[in-house]
Amino acid sequence: MRSISCLVLFLLPLTTLWAQKNTEPEYYTDSDLKKRVVLLEARSSSMVGMRRLATTMDGTVVDPSLFPYRPRFVMSNGLHGAFLLKGSLHAGIGVEMSDWSYAVSSPSLPVEPFTWRGSYWAIPFRAGFVTEVNETYTLEVWPQATLNKLKVFRINDEDYSLHATQQFWSGGISLLGGRAVGIRGRFLLGATMDFGFRPLYYVNARATEYPIRTGVSVGYRMAF
Repeated sequence: MRSISCLVLFLLPLTTLWAQKNTEPEYYTDSDLKKRVVLLEARSSSMVGMRRLATTMDGTVVDPSLFPYRPRFVMSNGLHGAFLLKGSLHAGIGVEMSDWSYAVSSPSLPVEPFTWRGSYWAIPFRAGFVTEVNETYTLEVWPQATLNKLKVFRINDEDYSLHATQQFWSGGISLLGGRAVGIRGRFLLGATMDFGFRPLYYVNARATEYPIRTGVSVGYRMAF
């Protein structure tokens, strides 16, 4: 018992010194704190794919019950780069693997819905307004215009790529919150929405339908 007490008395000062060494404040140089002008980020979005009906040429609003649909789960994953222009304004471009989808059905036919799903290469052109709440958190608004180039389009399990819209523009916005991770990193989380400006697939028997996506976006950014 006496030997154990002596061992404790010997280790106690060493433990205290180790704790003091590891709780010292961390200092940064001016170069660490300088303004970051280049942003590189990886981002993934989990969304619900839907559609909206276009009005007719004479301005008539189409009855949605005549052209029913069901939402479908879609994903978008990509890499983005941006530059600081002035103040809080940024501009950038990216590349994504992106899905657009929803399911259509007929109110008069007792059949399962046909799922329209397209996979696209997407090039988003973005502008961003990044507001620093404090040293840790940011609030960000990123409107964007995206060129979507078709890879493959399927109706259920059949390939209809040759008959689908080959490319279209979409416009959207992301509202993000950021939390600093270390000196250069930042974790991003927020909401995103995107509107397609052309139908995914034309069907003469249906009204013109434009795709919509909305959901949650998560990402990680490095600043240089």
